[in-house]
Amino acid sequence: MERYTAVGLACAKATNGTPYFIVQYGELPYGCAFCEWFHLYTVHGQLLTRSVPAILTDTSAPEGQGQAPNNAQFDALDRKLGLSRPKIRYINSP
Repeated sequence: MERYTAVGLACAKATNGTPYFIVQYGELPYGCAFCEWFHLYTVHGQLLTRSVPAILTDTSAPEGQGQAPNNAQFDALDRKLGLSRPKIRYINSP
């Protein structure tokens, strides 16, 4: 995510009570209609998810709808840990 910017932050708890940070990444200053990546971190700052490649492409989708941010690892770990659905607090841009 080195080419992207952290735009939001949230705290979440797993069903077993373990706390985590969720960081939402995006593209600043221009933004993107579909680019929102979510990554999970431990409270010690260890990154638990990745988005490689950053954008997934579905060639069978209609034109203009074939790309999506790669949140596959985050979604899988979210389901596995039973994370709460916290509200993302957005970082104000200058």
